Order: sequence, then structure tokens, then C-alpha cells
Amino acid sequence: MELVTLGERNPEDWWCEQHIKEFNQETREWAEEQGYLPPTLLNLGCGEDYNDGWHNVDISAVVDPDETVDLNDFPWPFPSDHFTRIQASHVVEHLERPIQALQEVGRILIDGGTLELTYPIGHTRFEDPTHEQYWNWNTAAALAGGRKHGHEHVADLELTRQELDWHVGDRLWRAYTRVRLWYDGPGPWLGQIPGLSGEVTAIYKYRP
Repeated sequence: MELVTLGERNPEDWWCEQHIKEFNQETREWAEEQGYLPPTLLNLGCGEDYNDGWHNVDISAVVDPDETVDLNDFPWPFPSDHFTRIQASHVVEHLERPIQALQEVGRILIDGGTLELTYPIGHTRFEDPTHEQYWNWNTAAALAGGRKHGHEHVADLELTRQELDWHVGDRLWRAYTRVRLWYDGPGPWLGQIPGLSGEVTAIYKYRP
């Protein structure tokens, strides 16, 4: 599947790709419903989680995505200032240059667009040999410059919400984890819990 602009689909219409960023949200939704615009919802590294109504991309053609894309190759083949929402579930930690990938996210999101980023923590992050990055709870804030490590970050991404999904098999360690979460909240200490597996979901707004 290729991204198609209005001009290509209907030559008599004045719409064209360079005007996309000038559309307000209502116009975007109407144009998408009419089939004039490609989807404004992007599912990066979709795998087998195909979302109807989204533009689903993956590096593997085996999962039958809408478009086969290697996210390690920059720039990505998407128009700037186009997508209203991007989902990246268990994909960015597989990339060689995650900061550049998130900068690409900023390029293709509209002002006020949303990124939903999910990544593994605990022992889960070490199980997959294709993981290039090993992150913890604090990484979500660090990516947006919320924690000052002196490293590169994506300043235009504003972290608005963060969620934790976790599991510990051992009953005593599970009870300890619950108590400490209640007292201290999530933190890097989660990686020290034996047998803990889980994922963090971070919601960002793009505000250039």
C-alpha cells in the first residue's frame, strides 16, 4: 500500500500534500472519511497486531502489513506533519538509533499529535536477543528531557501519562513489590525484583 495524496487520487481537486499541515483536525477527519487522505493513525512495527483504520507498517512482509518499512533507515517514507496518533509497541527498543527514530516521530506528527510508546522492563527486556536498548521506568521521562543526564533527548515530546503493567511469579516478592509501589511508586528499583517482567506505556504530546 502506498500513501496517496488527494491530488493523485482526484486531479480536479485542489488538495495536495503540502497543504496537509494547514488542515485543522475537523478537515483532516472529513478528508480521511471521504478517502481523500491516507490514514492519520500510524502503527509502527505492527507485527501481528494489525489495527483496522490505521496505516500498519513492519519490517517483515510475513505479517502482511500495509507497508514494509525498515525503521532503521532514515528518513522514514512518510509525509511531514501528517499523523495525529502514532503507536509504537515493543519496537523502538529494537532500533539502533532510538533518538533519531523519535525525532522522525516528531517530524511526521502534527502539532499536538500523540505518541503511544510501549517498551519492556525487568527481566523481559533481556529475553529478546534482538533488543538494542535496555530501558527502565525512568527512560520514558529521559527521552523527553524530563531527567537531566546530559544525553540527547527529544525536547518536543511532552510526557503526559505513564503506565506500568507488571508481574512477579513469587508470592513474597509480588507482595513486596505491591507494598513498595504503594509507598515509593515505580522506579528503576523494579529491575532489581527477581523474576519481575512487565512493560511501560508512555503517552507523549508533540509540541514543537
